[in-house]
Amino acid sequence: MSDSFSPPAISSKTIRFRLTIRRCLIETTPGTVPNTSTTDGKKPPTAPQPVKAQDVDVANRGDEATVLRLPPGRRLGPDHRDLYVLIIGLVLGLLAGPWVLGRVMPGLYQRAFVGAVAQQKAYEQHERDITGALETFDAETRALLDNLKKTGVTDIALQEKQNQRDEARQQYEMRQIASGLPLQAQLENAQRRHTLQLAALKLSLMLAVAMLMVLEAMLEPRAVTGLAASRGRLASARYGLVAIWLAMVLAEPTALVSAKLLFVVGLTVIALALVFMPLGWMRRSREA
Repeated sequence: MSDSFSPPAISSKTIRFRLTIRRCLIETTPGTVPNTSTTDGKKPPTAPQPVKAQDVDVANRGDEATVLRLPPGRRLGPDHRDLYVLIIGLVLGLLAGPWVLGRVMPGLYQRAFVGAVAQQKAYEQHERDITGALETFDAETRALLDNLKKTGVTDIALQEKQNQRDEARQQYEMRQIASGLPLQAQLENAQRRHTLQLAALKLSLMLAVAMLMVLEAMLEPRAVTGLAASRGRLASARYGLVAIWLAMVLAEPTALVSAKLLFVVGLTVIALALVFMPLGWMRRSREA
């Protein structure tokens, strides 16, 4: 029985992977001279141009890891710069909302986020007409009572006349309010249609985000040329659409006011649990 120890055999696939990682680290480390020797003694191919460390990424697929050498300015996914886009959307939504634009330029805000400008003007004009007519009626009632007092009528007669005028005023006001009901209905319908248009626009933005997510998932990150090298740009476009949606939600906060904060927090916690819990199971299974 021999006492010599023979190391376990290493597959050629593992050797190629280690050499690729080593060449990548040498090229991204300043002042390091790359090793030109290979295991089979042959002259290696010409090394590609050095790239920056941030342009090198590793894509994991099961038990394999592929080193991707991305072109300058390309990235595989979102980074901190995409958060700036969300912050810009947040600021624009606050500026375009009722707190700033609604107070500085109420007409522009109503045309953009409330709608029914013509119907609102017609309804307000009708309300002013009712108010003016009632003021005229009250002035006529006071003049009539003053003339009756000058003629020497009794207080009982004056009170009866006052009651008659008050009843006539109430009936007149009810007729005017009834005549304005069609205008009010037109105003509400126009505002409802405008709200539905804004909701459809927000939904379109979310559908566009979903399409970008599908396209981003379909592009295989192993390839670093063509559309696959633009996955970072797709992520930036997705963040841009979300920023526009966030600005619209803050600018017209009717639905945001009715949102349940506890429900939003619960959804976030559930999503984080679904993301991180499987990782723990995989880690425990590998350690076992």
